[in-house]
Amino acid sequence: MFHGALAENSDKNIDIPDDSPDAFSNVLNFLYMDSLENLTVDNVCQTLMCADKYDLPLLVRKCSDFVSAQLGRDNCLNILQTAVECHSEINIRLCLEFIDHTGDSVIFTEPFPFLALTILVMILQRDTLSAPVFSIYMTVERWAQEACKMSKLDFTGANQRLLLGDALFLVRFPLLSSTQLADGPAQSGLLLPSEVQDLYQYRFAQKKPSLSFPTKPRQSAAYRVGKTVFQHGEQVCVKERTRGQIWNPMVIVGVQCFSYGFQFQ
Repeated sequence: MFHGALAENSDKNIDIPDDSPDAFSNVLNFLYMDSLENLTVDNVCQTLMCADKYDLPLLVRKCSDFVSAQLGRDNCLNILQTAVECHSEINIRLCLEFIDHTGDSVIFTEPFPFLALTILVMILQRDTLSAPVFSIYMTVERWAQEACKMSKLDFTGANQRLLLGDALFLVRFPLLSSTQLADGPAQSGLLLPSEVQDLYQYRFAQKKPSLSFPTKPRQSAAYRVGKTVFQHGEQVCVKERTRGQIWNPMVIVGVQCFSYGFQFQ
């Protein structure tokens, strides 16, 4: 652009409006000084997209490694929202896999009710989301109530259904227990009376009605260490890193591989 016969060669300034200043600054610092000291959770997605645009695979990998190291219960939804806005497929995948493993705690965090509907759908579509069905139902209802509040609508079942759209039909209501169904969606107004009736018939009748909701349980999110696959919630015996040959039972909720066994998070 500076030395060829392009129009930009005659201009004093070359505009790059699709690159944020922080992201482009990170790219320049990396190219000229091999430094990423200004890389943050807030600008990593834009930096990764900028690195991909200018064909810098090493910087792309370093940005992905940064996201993996920084992801936590309290920031993964914000990172996911930014990644979706930036169309950063790598970071979207990292965030969704993290949510798969820690879903039961992430879905109750403060940012969840403020997610964009497209991101809510993205999470609910996951077959490996590790969270009880009733917890998912409660957080979806919380999202719908917050959406009604922001849209200045009454908290009616009809309004919540309207704002949820197809996301409602990603909740696996048929897997709720009878008590959960009676105490939750049967009273909230989120489901139509005919849908509640069909859910009870599906649970107790020999001839099952066809339902608009998924009936297959989600699979447990898995952790692979070498050739061994561990399931979320699985109880295993591990050798403690600092206590030599002492083996203790632990439940897998997050795992990293170490030379002397596993560190659980």
